[in-house]
Amino acid sequence: MSRLCLTTAGESHGPSEICIVTGVPAGLPLLCEDIDRELARRQVGYGRGGRMALESDRCRFLAGVRHGRTLGSPICIAVENKDHARWRMVMASEPPASLDDEIFRPVTVPRPGHADLAGLAKYGHVDVRNVLERASARETVARVAGGAVCKRLLAELGVTVRGRVVSLGAVVAPRQADYTRPESVDWEAVEDSPVACEDAEISEAMCSAIDEARVRGDSLGGVFEIWCWGVCPGLGGYATMEERLDGRLTAVLASIPGVKGVEIGAAFANALLPGGAERRRAALDRTTDQSGGRTGRGRDQRNAHRATCGNETHPHRDGGSSLRGHSRIGTDFRPRGTQ
Repeated sequence: MSRLCLTTAGESHGPSEICIVTGVPAGLPLLCEDIDRELARRQVGYGRGGRMALESDRCRFLAGVRHGRTLGSPICIAVENKDHARWRMVMASEPPASLDDEIFRPVTVPRPGHADLAGLAKYGHVDVRNVLERASARETVARVAGGAVCKRLLAELGVTVRGRVVSLGAVVAPRQADYTRPESVDWEAVEDSPVACEDAEISEAMCSAIDEARVRGDSLGGVFEIWCWGVCPGLGGYATMEERLDGRLTAVLASIPGVKGVEIGAAFANALLPGGAERRRAALDRTTDQSGGRTGRGRDQRNAHRATCGNETHPHRDGGSSLRGHSRIGTDFRPRGTQ
């Protein structure tokens, strides 16, 4: 199988979000329902913004799938932006007959904390909308679609990927799971929680924190974890920097809007330890998985990955990994695109 590659295109209020996945082998069973299921999960969660109420995301295969199976050629998936109907003239690809209409008035004030100012400087735009439409988190719709294809492929290989929230603002889940045992987490409770936290009491406290932040007109940061198990050892490598799995994983996670830190296993806590203590901990790591299933920049054989956003991989009896991700986002918080 060739190396998988994911490319996305589309603007937030353009006609569609587009995902192209190359490297998927021929013959993989794949239906729109497989993609739509993950798109629906992206749209649920406590405190979601108004855009979620406007959209009801469904995918269409434009290429690469026939009669429910992949062809081995690039897979192209489109997800329509239903809100585009209200922005059709503003987002039209053809030049307008006149720019005098109020709807074409350029956006000239960059928003703090967004890509607006950097985009204006880099590309020479005078209208911020030329930046913010692509820099929008709406782009993650295409990532979820592509991720759903990969998730379907991984399922054929017996690999499971899940995610959960472990803190939101000042609310922190007290119990640390056993990263060598995915069954130590009640994943059904995670799915049922409006904030993807298995602890019902903590979940309720997180919802209250979201309500309080909304009243203040404020936002909250948080930490989510990504777990994968059933992963074969030997992924990644050390010979070149392009092969280093921890670098590839952290780069992808850090590219998600709002994610500002990525940790592998207990990497941030390990940074507080002297070298000798860390080496002793590493010697115990076959049973504790504190480095997230990764050693020497490659996958050993262990279980979970944590995203604070943070990250690494090694071997445990299932051959899995754990990743941890730190993010700052608005008052809606649920790692649906990562589960």
